[in-house]
Amino acid sequence: GVGCVSNASIQKVRGGLIFLAEDGIYRFDGTPNIVKLSDRIGTTISSINPSRRRLAASVHWRSKNCYLLSVAVDGAHDNNRTIVYDYRNDSFWLWDVPARTWLLDEDASDNERLYFLNQNAQVYEMGVGNHDHGSAISSHILTQRIGENSNTKTTVRQVEILTDNHTSSL
Repeated sequence: GVGCVSNASIQKVRGGLIFLAEDGIYRFDGTPNIVKLSDRIGTTISSINPSRRRLAASVHWRSKNCYLLSVAVDGAHDNNRTIVYDYRNDSFWLWDVPARTWLLDEDASDNERLYFLNQNAQVYEMGVGNHDHGSAISSHILTQRIGENSNTKTTVRQVEILTDNHTSSL
């Protein structure tokens, strides 16, 4: 059988329950068919500190169609990574959000505000600060494939990546 290792990891999502078990993230919809969602991120799941699994924290961010699960990885004592499962696009992301606990609040107009508390008892609101304010984010790529046989530095003005919304295709 599959069992939940942290009561704070359980979230109701689309008529089912998503939770953290010893070997991954699962979805249970009340039928005998329990589905393991996290096979694609097995390395991250195996890096979760076994003695700290019980302190995993989660939230269902409905407006973004995401299940967020904060865990302690790579021998950390406190939660130092957040696994984001985008259930609309069936994809995962890893965020460096050190959430000890999550709080989802709605105002009178049903607008969600998502907060997390870190290990230092500091409260943060998701989506406020540390963003690009809608402008383009500049970046650069250093590669050996462009001008492979020369030692000159080449600047690329535009890079297009053609893919679907599954991160494994990148």
